[in-house]
Amino acid sequence: MKDAEKLYELELHEEVRISEDCIVMRVITGWIYKHYEQVYDHNGDLEGSRLRATTFVPFSSEKKV
Repeated sequence: MKDAEKLYELELHEEVRISEDCIVMRVITGWIYKHYEQVYDHNGDLEGSRLRATTFVPFSSEKKV
């Protein structure tokens, strides 16, 4: 199964990490892509990550993957 096809198999509110900075969550009418960025302190040490942007992608019954 292709990675993109796995998105159609997710349960409601189930999440999957598709890259180092992106997590996809299944919602009733599609998916929400959550993009994160790393946050560093003034010394350059990694403090963690924060949500940078979200994108809603509506569900389509046509799998063009």
